[in-house]
Amino acid sequence: MKSLIKILLLTILMLFSGCQLNQSVPEGQDINLPPVRGINYLRDVSEIGFEWQPATENSRVKGYIVYRFNKLKRKYEIVKVIKNRYASHFVDTDLKSNIVYRYQFATFSKFGISEPTKDIIVKTLKIEKMPFVRTVLRLPKMVKIIWRPHPNPRVYKYIIQRKEIGTNKWVTIATIRGRLNAEYIDTDLETNKRYKYRVGAVTFTNAMSDYSNSVVGKTKNIPHSVEGLNATLGLPNSIILTWKINPEDDIKYYKIYRRGFDIGQADFDLIGKTTKETFTDDNLKEGEKNEYVVTAVNKFGMESKMQKKPIFGSTLPKIKTPKLEAEAGFDKITLRWDISDLRIKRYNLIKKYEENYQLKGQIFENLTNGIFIDRDVKKGIRYSYQLVAIDKNGVEIEPSEEVNIKLPVGVKF
Repeated sequence: MKSLIKILLLTILMLFSGCQLNQSVPEGQDINLPPVRGINYLRDVSEIGFEWQPATENSRVKGYIVYRFNKLKRKYEIVKVIKNRYASHFVDTDLKSNIVYRYQFATFSKFGISEPTKDIIVKTLKIEKMPFVRTVLRLPKMVKIIWRPHPNPRVYKYIIQRKEIGTNKWVTIATIRGRLNAEYIDTDLETNKRYKYRVGAVTFTNAMSDYSNSVVGKTKNIPHSVEGLNATLGLPNSIILTWKINPEDDIKYYKIYRRGFDIGQADFDLIGKTTKETFTDDNLKEGEKNEYVVTAVNKFGMESKMQKKPIFGSTLPKIKTPKLEAEAGFDKITLRWDISDLRIKRYNLIKKYEENYQLKGQIFENLTNGIFIDRDVKKGIRYSYQLVAIDKNGVEIEPSEEVNIKLPVGVKF
């Protein structure tokens, strides 16, 4: 009765497990078969090796059946039929690392199958995750990831994944072959942006480690905008620009841009580069007005943004003879003018008047003081004065407007 129950139980187990028997393996139970004894195992990351005591003394035994539990189907399936009773080893391959597997063993004869062993539970080994991974910061539009080569000699490649900050999606960006490789440079990234990275190791048997702890990489930012920009007003034929030194230690040079102020120019033109914090825009026209911006460029060729508001600069206006002012006194006429324009080296004063129906005139030359007192004047005569400025080259500038004046009535000599 007991044997009949065992046969029924085994039959039910086989029906529900859907064991895929080899055609040469009989169905049903052979109660005269011995079970598989002395089972031991060795485990690896993708393999489990079994060893047992072979039933060499029992000629009824034709071989052994190895079952493995299928978690998805929730039943045992045959993974190997070994048709030799002298065999004592079996290796189950292509397994996943760090996974629990369940096995049963049985002997078989030409009449049937022995009672299966109890469950043998084995967990494959785990590939160590990467022991050391870090990033190199401040590279232009790129992040360099470095790691220590995996200590397991069976590792033959690495999987690099990236995730943007604020998202939950990891994306595989590279596969690096060769266990001794130790870096990857992620390129074509956005400027001044943070990314997360992780690295996994894969063996020749496609067993994969857990991914490393994530590390953060950040691309280099462009230099700070140049601050403290100033431009001169009123220098002859040139405009000098000055600014503060940039705080970065990798600034290679500065770029100077200009656009005309009076001509309605929209875009800036590059006019020069310098490694100093000053630049002279020379050979300009008299009275020229321009706007300027300056940018900083680092050793990677990354350029800062332009100033939001350009700086205005202008040259000294065209030389113009100053306005002449006249004042009549009792017995004199005093003439005054501004002498602040240093480009003017001296002045000539032209005097004209009419006396006895004759036009007369006189020139007072090489005046430098900005004041002249004319005492050779008479009552009742209208005097006309003009000032002519002379530059350092002896060139006469266009005369001032004429000033007409008389001595006041009642002046006595």
